[in-house]
Amino acid sequence: MVGLRVDGGCALAVSRLSECQMDLAASETYLLVGATPSRVRELKGGRTLARVALSKLAVQDAVITSGANGEPIWPHKYCGSISHSPTHAAALVGPQSRFRALGLDICDTRPLGDDLKNRVVTPNETKALHGLLSDFTDDIGNAVFSMKEAFFECQFVVTGLAEVAFPDVTLFPIGKGEIGVSCLKVKEKVGDLSRVRVTLERCGGVLLPCAYWPA
Repeated sequence: MVGLRVDGGCALAVSRLSECQMDLAASETYLLVGATPSRVRELKGGRTLARVALSKLAVQDAVITSGANGEPIWPHKYCGSISHSPTHAAALVGPQSRFRALGLDICDTRPLGDDLKNRVVTPNETKALHGLLSDFTDDIGNAVFSMKEAFFECQFVVTGLAEVAFPDVTLFPIGKGEIGVSCLKVKEKVGDLSRVRVTLERCGGVLLPCAYWPA
């Protein structure tokens, strides 16, 4: 079963990998060359859900190829993000008239471990974000990890920066339940980040961090 949400000009779709295994379009099959069985499942699952989400925005039979760094190449005038976990796939799409870029990740229950958690989230972030995130999860560290991953995906589309790391990014509440992003590396590249938002959303029973960079 596909969990689906259409809101704010975006469409978000999520499903178990085992339940979203449609064949790739003919012009996408080159992506399967040399792929392991698990990677084949991810490719089919992600693109199945991307097409489901795009169909809710009146884009039918979309073809999603891949760029030099493995990023999805979306239909003209659209942008989006695809994510996978060991059990699920998800896709977030929207029109470029409203969004410069989108990012997506999937929260799961795998613990980060103390060393990784200390690199990912600061005590100030934990304190500042606890009130916003505690309604979704007890594991604030895992949530912040995934929210920053969503931002990484989002900013790469705009900046091409692949070397942005967890300590470079700070998340902070900005009122009305919204979360802003601070990142000096990205700001030096493109300037103002004040309109970029990261959210934590539940769709189809799955916790999905989403990053939005408005047009």
